Amino acid sequence: MAKKAVLASVLSWLACGGSRHASGVTYYAGWGSYNLPVHPQHEISELKARSSRVYYKAVYDARGLLIVFEKFGNDGASWRHDYEYDKEGDPVRATISEPGREPVVREL
Repeated sequence: MAKKAVLASVLSWLACGGSRHASGVTYYAGWGSYNLPVHPQHEISELKARSSRVYYKAVYDARGLLIVFEKFGNDGASWRHDYEYDKEGDPVRATISEPGREPVVREL
C-alpha cells in the first residue's frame, strides 16, 4: 500500500512539471526568478537559515504549491509574498508586502 502512495505522489509531481514540493515549511539561501511565483533555490536547514545573514522561508500547502515566500535578515522580515492558486494549481494572485508599505496585489 505504501508503494502505491509513493508512486501516486511521484506521478503527481511529474504531472505538474516537477514544480511541487512537500507540504510544510522549507528554508532557502536564495531564489532564482523575478517571475511570480518566485522559484526558491538552495534548500538549507532551519539551523543554517537562522544563523545566516539573509535567508528565505517558504510555506507549501497540501498540494505542494508555494503559498508564502518570505525574506528574513538580521533585522527580521524584509518582505513577503503570498500566492493564491485556482483548482488546477495555476497561480492567480500574488500579494507582496513590505514593512511600512501598503501591500501590492498582482493578478497572475
